[in-house]
Amino acid sequence: MSFRGVKMRLLVLVGLAALMLLSGCEFHYSSFTIDCEGFTVNGIGDNVTNIANLDLGIPDVPVLEQIGLRAYDGAGNVLFENDAWAGGPLGTRPSDVGFHSDSVVWITAPLFNPITVQYYNPANGILPGEIIIATFKGTCEGLPTRGGKQPADEQVQVEQVKPPDDRLNWGYCDLKAAIYQRTGPDGGPALHVYGIDGESNGHFLLDVTGPDLAPYIASLPQGQNVLIEEAGHVQLYALISGEFSLHIHMDDQGNVCAWVFDGLPPANTHVVNYNMYQ
Repeated sequence: MSFRGVKMRLLVLVGLAALMLLSGCEFHYSSFTIDCEGFTVNGIGDNVTNIANLDLGIPDVPVLEQIGLRAYDGAGNVLFENDAWAGGPLGTRPSDVGFHSDSVVWITAPLFNPITVQYYNPANGILPGEIIIATFKGTCEGLPTRGGKQPADEQVQVEQVKPPDDRLNWGYCDLKAAIYQRTGPDGGPALHVYGIDGESNGHFLLDVTGPDLAPYIASLPQGQNVLIEEAGHVQLYALISGEFSLHIHMDDQGNVCAWVFDGLPPANTHVVNYNMYQ
């Protein structure tokens, strides 16, 4: 290919990207709800995305529509985020990718109102900047409000939100399960995991003890992660990285919150959110 051809292709991409950013967008829906648990929108119609039905006209350049979904509370805390929430060939109708009725459960509990939910096209090799498709706002009853400036005589003292107990994963996946450091039968450190129902009631699911982890510390899993134990919607895995993980299934849409840790007592803890169907 000549340099002139490469330059022409680049100009075409830049021109189309500008068109995408300037294009309008219709987002048809019949109803939506935002609360302390999550977000649901019903009856989404066609034309959900800005860039559907555009044809790049460039050979060997496959283009897929990519739709992200995110939510954050009034303090900017991320409640949910997935750059690849849905996708399909350009021109795909929302109902074709499961968007006729769409919902998520918060991965992290909101701490402040208001709650904002956004559908968007993430920036990529074609789009130089992100495109917001639709924005929804709602509240969680009982939470303080943060965000925006108020007149000096209307300043509100925001109460510091504190964890309800000594759970290790406060604010991370604890709408569905709470993880506590306790002592095992052998007197060594252990973890107790409690499932949490829709009314915030806890029930014991499983414990993690030194003897549970010892075989996988002595010999790391090879090739794939190993399921050690499961109860209800929580699974304990030994990872090929040498770490361990409690996988908390957040909903029936495949969203999982993995609380990863190094041995007992737990160290280097972090959270990985993923969708098992993507």
